[in-house]
Amino acid sequence: MALPDVGRPSPAERRSATNTYWGESVEDPYQHLEDTKDAEQLRWSKEQSERAAKYLGGLPARAHFRRELERIVCFQAPTFFDVRLRREGGDQIFFSQKRLPPNPQPLLVTFKQVEGDRIEDRVLFNPAEAEGVPAMDWMQPSPDGTLVALSLSLGGTERGDVRVLRTETGEFLENEVAKRANSPTAGGSLAWVGERGFYYTRHPLEGEVGAEDMDFFQKIYYHELGTTSDKDLFCLGRTFPRIAECQLLMAPGGGHVVCACADGDGGDYAIYVSAGGEHPHQEGAGGWRYISGFKDNAKDTVKLSPNGARLYALSRDGAPMGKIVCFDTAELAGCSADLEAAPNLQLLRVVVAESPKAAIEDFIVTKIRLYVSCLIGGPSQVLIFDAETGSPLQAFPTPEAHVVFGLIPLPESSEGGDDIYFASMGYTAPRALQRYCAATGKVSRTALVQESPVDMSDVEAVAVFSTSKDGTQVPMTIVRKKGGGTSPCPCVLYAYGGYGISMVPAFRASLKVWLDLGGIYVVANIRGGAEYGEHWHLNGNLTKKQNCFDDFIACAQQLVSGGHTSRELLAIQGGSNGGLLMGAVMTQRPELFRAVVAQVGIFDCLRTELEPNGVFNIPEFGTVKDEAQYRALRAYSPYHNLPAPGVPLPSLLLTTGENDGRVASWQSKKFAAALQPLFAALPAERPLVLRVSYDTGHGMGTPLLKHD
Repeated sequence: MALPDVGRPSPAERRSATNTYWGESVEDPYQHLEDTKDAEQLRWSKEQSERAAKYLGGLPARAHFRRELERIVCFQAPTFFDVRLRREGGDQIFFSQKRLPPNPQPLLVTFKQVEGDRIEDRVLFNPAEAEGVPAMDWMQPSPDGTLVALSLSLGGTERGDVRVLRTETGEFLENEVAKRANSPTAGGSLAWVGERGFYYTRHPLEGEVGAEDMDFFQKIYYHELGTTSDKDLFCLGRTFPRIAECQLLMAPGGGHVVCACADGDGGDYAIYVSAGGEHPHQEGAGGWRYISGFKDNAKDTVKLSPNGARLYALSRDGAPMGKIVCFDTAELAGCSADLEAAPNLQLLRVVVAESPKAAIEDFIVTKIRLYVSCLIGGPSQVLIFDAETGSPLQAFPTPEAHVVFGLIPLPESSEGGDDIYFASMGYTAPRALQRYCAATGKVSRTALVQESPVDMSDVEAVAVFSTSKDGTQVPMTIVRKKGGGTSPCPCVLYAYGGYGISMVPAFRASLKVWLDLGGIYVVANIRGGAEYGEHWHLNGNLTKKQNCFDDFIACAQQLVSGGHTSRELLAIQGGSNGGLLMGAVMTQRPELFRAVVAQVGIFDCLRTELEPNGVFNIPEFGTVKDEAQYRALRAYSPYHNLPAPGVPLPSLLLTTGENDGRVASWQSKKFAAALQPLFAALPAERPLVLRVSYDTGHGMGTPLLKHD
């Protein structure tokens, strides 16, 4: 099939620019593309995007793929996610986001029960009916479910203000706004105090700090309903780092507030708990206690017992696979209120010890049980322990080769029950919410089961391993039609490898289009994630980041040598940190791949920390201000390590969004500009295509039909 002939792109203008790091001068001829107002940058970027539209729109197979994918994406069946459970009077009430095509954004709905054959839900908020079609960054119902707080943002920016909606009417409370609660750099969170007000994360307001600090210094404020946001009270955060990212949790009964504060994106947290008493709790009045510091290895997975008397937390202190520690909240009164003194680590005792094989990801607490969700290389296992002693209880019937997530204790738990709801899915099994009965040990499905628009009964997921450069065994999963594997197939290899984010079994109906055409899809669990605990993460970050790339290359080589695919049939894909992965492996081993798709990626690793979110990324990637970290960054930064002229390159598609607050669009632009002279010497069937979207960001809040 003939490929579209859209001609060669005009090269970007080169301008003289040099930066010096540790005595080394590094030329940067496309640094001007970082200037969002530069006229030449605007002209060149628009030309690239127009060319991309013509090329992608003219691909021979595009019409088939678009038709089939739109059929799947617009399938008229709901998907419920982010399910929350509250008690309204003596009854339970559920809240959930609901994808229902062709709505461009998820709906906020509520319903009374999940048992039975179908869900009788009621729409509380439809973004398509609101001005600007905002995205819901997150939602948090009040304890009795009569109110819901929503963070709403526009255009994929993730810059959200909180509005409060009344469940009974679906109407927003007039003039009830908490400003700057969410950002693309630090996210956001909220914890209700009954139905009278809430604690929330707030970024600086205009005039409080300089323009360069508006995306930093997240702190905790309290908003009382019925008052204007300028009356909100500062509660916690004078000792927080500039790159603080906070999550809030209210104890059942409203006695204590928990704040897990991250020091950027590297996975280090400090834990603070309010001492109790009348709200709001303010640090200036001695209202908070410092429980664990950034270097004490407690994580942001913090839960309270149903009666609020005990706090549990995930810790990796001396336990890279994770352990669970706890303390009685009654002990807080006797602790120091000095937030600059040493943390009150003496409170913590181990209740669930580290497992040598299973990495703890999440847990919940019922009246007498701990349900602990673990990962073993990607798939989940759920373990049950006595909440007081940590003694193992009966086995949990974890579905094979599935991921288990969204654990929800039933309201009955506070009255003696220990049943839970949990969600699960696999590569061939759609998302389903299920109920586990503690008394019988049996699992039953609820009506919250995602209906698939495709039949996956002829598809299988096969686990294989590759051997990385240093001998590490790296797992990957091949998703293919049953009976396949006898000859090389067109292959898409995907990975992420960063921030301790694990690649777990996920159901994607759209894959069926690719599989039906004879393709295979592979997910690699490379280092940088947490599939095997914190060691797996730490061996793929900072100065050990090259391990991620070596792992991915080893997986690609294994797929070729194992006969699953060939170099001419191998495409690779990744986004954000995975976009950096694509750039690094493409520049290091260009001959290994036939096509590369890098979405919203980081490619200039030396200047990314000049952007707000790049500062938050320093704990994960490192900084040029540290010589050892600079040397590592310089060694793999794709923009600075281009292949030699004349080396055959794979076809490359770069995508970016102008509203991206996490990875600036100039990252993709500079990489494209630097590569254009190399691609100009290649045949037209090996193109470089840069697509710039002018009304989206990093991907969050992107309208339904812009996911193409």
